[in-house]
Amino acid sequence: MPDNLIERYSARVQQLRAEGNSDTQIAALLQVSRKSIYRISQSLKGKPYMGDGAAKIDPSVPQESSSREEEGDTLRFRITTATPIRTLEDLLASCEVDMTKWRVKKFASKSWTTAMKVGGGENARSETVQNYSVSADFERLMPKPMQDATDMIFERMKAYAPKYVGLPKIGKRSGETYLAVLSLADHHFAKRCFDGETGGNYDLKIAEGLFKNAVDDLLAELKQRPIDRWLFPLGNDLLNSDNPQGTTTGGTPQDMDGRYSKMIETAEMCVIWAIEKMMEVAPASALLVQGNHDFNTSYHVARTVQAWFRNCDRVTVDASPNPRKYVHWNRTLLGLTHGDQEKVATLPSIMATERPKEWAESDCREWILGHMHRSRQWVTPSADTFEGTTIRVMRSLTKTDKWHHGKGYIGNEKSRGAEVYFYGSTRGYSGHTVVGPRE
Repeated sequence: MPDNLIERYSARVQQLRAEGNSDTQIAALLQVSRKSIYRISQSLKGKPYMGDGAAKIDPSVPQESSSREEEGDTLRFRITTATPIRTLEDLLASCEVDMTKWRVKKFASKSWTTAMKVGGGENARSETVQNYSVSADFERLMPKPMQDATDMIFERMKAYAPKYVGLPKIGKRSGETYLAVLSLADHHFAKRCFDGETGGNYDLKIAEGLFKNAVDDLLAELKQRPIDRWLFPLGNDLLNSDNPQGTTTGGTPQDMDGRYSKMIETAEMCVIWAIEKMMEVAPASALLVQGNHDFNTSYHVARTVQAWFRNCDRVTVDASPNPRKYVHWNRTLLGLTHGDQEKVATLPSIMATERPKEWAESDCREWILGHMHRSRQWVTPSADTFEGTTIRVMRSLTKTDKWHHGKGYIGNEKSRGAEVYFYGSTRGYSGHTVVGPRE
């Protein structure tokens, strides 16, 4: 418990103990943990804490308890407390689970009220106390031996991260400056398409050429734009499979070109190359947005890129596994997610709920999605509670594979491309630039 909270509650704890209350009862009345009350007791000079003694505890009030059971790739956490824990975020703050290694599989919460006797003798009175019981089951993002080996590799990489010196100076910009969101969504490195089957070829080498040419073409298009900061969504089905077996995260087999290791190496070096290009113009922020094809592989690509640029103050990488990322820039609030989980209609309310402060401070509120391989846009209607929220779906440079071609999903060819969206420092969305595929 912080010192300022100890100072705030000390006098009240002394008073309640003088009335005959136990630590458990005091914790319930003050809505803090029993451990915190113990720390306050220890800090009270001249009034050493001697334990609960003969103080009576109402058996209907549960003692604060918690359990943490880790077995293999499963973690179970349970807690019963009088401290308010109503949401998954509250529980995560209490159990201190490393969410870079675990994801939530199941979460449950319940609460109830109990009457308890406070004080003794003439000062005795009844009060109602709220109690909480919460639980969560977690599963590892990847098997523990692989996670431990990966962590060791990343730690070694950090010691050898390159140091960027002699970068071009970024001059002070006047007037309207821009946040530039550069999107190469759903690139599907290592997808294999054969012209005789699908009407177009696509492989690892073609994917690499399309990626680099698109970055060069976009940078050439916006030379006159005073870019203040880059935003680079990292993931969004950047890779076509999630394992050496060549399947998606959900286990769907894919037509693959090349080995798993070569796919990851090519994607990583293309991303690093692109960020090095961008940071010569302005500082760059890369955000992990995990897709349904590359949920695990994109995470490790992001961790690799994060380690690579650890000594470069012009680049930041958010590799946290939260499926939704937010960026608040001046009067603009952007949300980024892949688009395969949430219903589009719920995204505005999700943004308002998860980022209420930034929502209130923003005039331009937009979501940026991938997944659909084509350009689409929705704007909430004027009568809607979340008026003016725009949902944008980014284009893709990839080609149609055999399965999609056979099903007749062939309408994305004309909309293939890569994009940069601009958000002005004072006026929010300010247009965008699109470049077509160039092999």
